[in-house]
This record gives sequence, C-alpha cells and structure tokens, in this order.
Amino acid sequence: PFQIEAVLHCKRTDDYFSKSDWRGKKTLEGGSIIMNQGYHLIDLCIYLFGVPIQHKSILRVGRKSMDTEDAAAVLISFNDGSLCSFSATLSSNLQWSSKLSVYGSNGYANIKIGFPDSILETDLCVNYDDICPNDFTKNEIKSPEEVHSDHIRSIHKFLYSLKGDSNCILIEDCFETISFVEAIYKNSLIVNRLQ
Repeated sequence: PFQIEAVLHCKRTDDYFSKSDWRGKKTLEGGSIIMNQGYHLIDLCIYLFGVPIQHKSILRVGRKSMDTEDAAAVLISFNDGSLCSFSATLSSNLQWSSKLSVYGSNGYANIKIGFPDSILETDLCVNYDDICPNDFTKNEIKSPEEVHSDHIRSIHKFLYSLKGDSNCILIEDCFETISFVEAIYKNSLIVNRLQ
C-alpha cells in the first residue's frame, strides 16, 4: 500500500467569483474547489489507485462572494490499503500549484501537475511500476503547446463519442470520479467561516 498526498493551491480572488454569473454559486456551479479545480487531481488518484472505498472530508465555505467551498481536506482509503490525504484551497498566494506525492516501500515520487507535467524528485531506488501501475510514463514532460493539443484531442474524442464512436472516451469512464465527487459533497462536514 502507498501513502499518497494530493495537494492543490490556487489563487482565486473575490473578483473572480463576484464578476461571474455562475462561479461560486451552488445552484449554478454545484461546488468550487472540489468540483472545479480539484476534480482533475481526484481523477488522477482514482486512475492510479482505483476507486476509493472510504473517505472523510471537511469543506470550508469562507467567502462572502460565494456560497460554495473555498477549501477542502479529504482523507481517502483505497482497496489495497493505500491512504490519500487530499487538500485544496482557493486562498493561496500561488496562482496554481498542484502536486501528487506517492510514498511506498520502494521509494517515492513527487509529481507536479500543471504546465509542464513532470516528476519533481524521486528516490534512487524507486520502482515506477509499483508507484504508478497504470501506464503513467516516468519523465514525461510536456510543453504548454503539447498540453493544449492534448486538450483539443480530448475534446474531439469526447465529441466523437457522442456520435457513438466506440474507440473514443466514453462517458462511463468518468462515472467513478463523478460518483466519488458527489459522495464528498454528500458526506462532508461543512464549516461555514462566515457564521
């Protein structure tokens, strides 16, 4: 089993929310740091380690400009005994910083998620097959242009899947992450800093 830390720090000012018709509004966006920014990091954890079997979470609603969460802490357990601590905030001084750290008996990897995707540091005795079993390529570095074209390809695959092309991404592939995010919202302790 692994010990996993998934951390997202990003800066979203009150203007970011107040100048939008939908951002930070529960009835329109549904959520914030989990549903919007943190979703991708949660999706990566599920891709690498499987569907979580249990979680405990706290969401903080702490801004007058929004009625959705601006910070989250989630403890996650996986079927193989791996544990993950996921934390995210919209109140960082950093524009964007996202990192997945995986620790196992054969070493560790810190993986920066962003532009470019890269492994920041690894132990010399790391066994990548143990840390990232589902086809994650070590030392995969992408330029912003490559990441942008990956997004374009994903959008095209999605559009083709709507037409029934079975070789593309299917909506069923997203259900595990969507279900888990819904469970976080349903079962979280909500801390309202404004009261």
